[in-house]
Amino acid sequence: MSLPVVLGIDPDTRHIGWSIATKHEVLAVGVITSSAEDSDLSHVQMITNLGLAVPVILSEHPEITHVCIETPMVRHGAKAPPKDIIKLTVVAGALAGAVEVASGGRVAKLMPFPSEWKGQVPKPIHQARIFAHYGILATQLPTHCYPAGCKAIARVQGAAAIKRGDWKHVADAIGLARWAADRLAEAARRP
Repeated sequence: MSLPVVLGIDPDTRHIGWSIATKHEVLAVGVITSSAEDSDLSHVQMITNLGLAVPVILSEHPEITHVCIETPMVRHGAKAPPKDIIKLTVVAGALAGAVEVASGGRVAKLMPFPSEWKGQVPKPIHQARIFAHYGILATQLPTHCYPAGCKAIARVQGAAAIKRGDWKHVADAIGLARWAADRLAEAARRP
């Protein structure tokens, strides 16, 4: 049985990070951006952009078997206003719909909450662990990690084009893909 190939997606209203990975290898990464000037409309522009980008990603990577999209959640006492989480949830739902339409239903969807796939570990620490799992050297900042230039990341399609700040989203997308690949591998081992 071949390993699942997972499209991991970290939704955002301005920069959606995506990755394609198996349990053992990151194959490709990218970012979908919104150019909306008005932050109240950035999610609307993002939905339009992802409607264009998702079919291209799926057609260029027919090996994708699953998609893992983070489901946003409102946390009591969190910094993000609830209206921003609602916009993010709309984007996540639009992503799931775009994958369903573009794949003709052949790509299975997993939509974990942040606490399910990364627990309560701070983002920079969790991202450093994700990169280490794939043998990617990383530089850790207070807010996130980014690859430090090594052979492992040089082999990843699209990695050279990712801006340092966008790795905040792309690294989470890699983590989502890994989480899904691990769960799928565990499920396949069960009798």
